[in-house]
Formats: sequence, structure tokens, C-alpha cells
Amino acid sequence: MDKFRSEGDYRKLLLVAETYDQGGAIDLKYTYKSATHNNGDTLLIEDDNYALTYNSSNGGTYELFRKETGIELRNYIAQNGLPSEVSKDIEELAKSHSEPTPKIKAKEIVSAIFKYGLLSAYEACELKEEYKTLSDKKKKYKGWTTEEKYLSDNCITPIAYGMIVCGALCAICFLACIGSIFLISACGWGGAVGYAALLFIVLYVASIYFYQRFYWYEMPKYNIGNR
Repeated sequence: MDKFRSEGDYRKLLLVAETYDQGGAIDLKYTYKSATHNNGDTLLIEDDNYALTYNSSNGGTYELFRKETGIELRNYIAQNGLPSEVSKDIEELAKSHSEPTPKIKAKEIVSAIFKYGLLSAYEACELKEEYKTLSDKKKKYKGWTTEEKYLSDNCITPIAYGMIVCGALCAICFLACIGSIFLISACGWGGAVGYAALLFIVLYVASIYFYQRFYWYEMPKYNIGNR
């Protein structure tokens, strides 16, 4: 990096940073809204992931920053807490509740509730809106090839509602079969057994559908480890 800096080849310097950066812990003491946060800072070059600045004071200093989204920073603070020393920009971010609420369609909310649960639905919709604003290079760098991967990395885990529905249908099926014995006096054994068999087949087929639809088809896309 020093070699490319001395040659003035800042583009290659950023490529080296991207190659060797392991995406370690975020230092909130040196995290700012803008890379040019000091008087006299000059932005030399930036891309979707990094920014390089130069300040001629104090003999000339260079600073290389990695870019993070606001929601990534909030999640990091939520998981690791706020250290004693942080930048003023981070203090403001921590005090703010959230970014401006995106316009979310009711259909998306209902879909999110079914996949992620009532408490996580709106957060999932916000993450999806933010995912749309990320550049392709940022997505590739972070490994966010799909919305589901982005949501998974931001601690949104789908709920296996298909399994809940499947279990509920099986329970109903069992209770209905038990209840069919009360039809014996009215329909006789033949009618009661026929009714129970028909009801069992309908509910069993429905439970299999939900099992396949949500557990074997939907769930692996979000959390293959729980398949």
C-alpha cells in the first residue's frame, strides 16, 4: 500500500485494501459520516467500499476508511454495545431511533409477517429497501448475493410457519377422527368410517402440502442449517 501511495496509484491501493481486508471489528472512535471530517482533508479517491483522504498538516497524513451502512452500524452497536469513546457522528447515530421510514406496501408487510414473524416483519421490509440501495460491488464484496442472505446476515431468521400449520392440521385431523365416533349412532359404522377416512385424507394432503411448500422449499433458501 505504501508503494502504490508513493507512486500515486490510489486505485491499486484500494484494490489491495479490498483484497486483504478481513472485515474486522468496526472502530467507532474513528467512524464518521464523511471521510473528510478534519479541516484540510482532501478526498483522493473512493469507491463503493473505501475512501482515501490526505491532509497536508502535520507533515502530511493519509487516512483509509472502509464504508459501512447506517443499519450495519446500528446492528453492530446493538450486538456489541457503545464503547466509552466514539465519534460525534456515532453518538448522533446511536441517539436516533431509525432512518426515515421507507414506503412499504401492505402486501410486503403481510408476506414478511408470514416468513419472519410479527415482530421482525417491519425490520425485514426496511432491510429489503436498504438492500435495493446497495451497489452491486458492495453486495459482491459482502457476499450478499440475495435479499435473503442480506437479511440473514442482519439477524433476521425466518419462522417455520409451514411446520406450525402442518402440526395444527395433523392435530385437527386426529381430533376429527376421534370425534367421528359420535357419528356412529346417526350414520352407522360405515358412514362414520367413511367420513373419518375422507376427512383424514383431505387434512393429511393439506398438511403434506404445507410441509413441502414451507419446510422443504422455502426454508432452505433462508436457513439451510435448519433443514
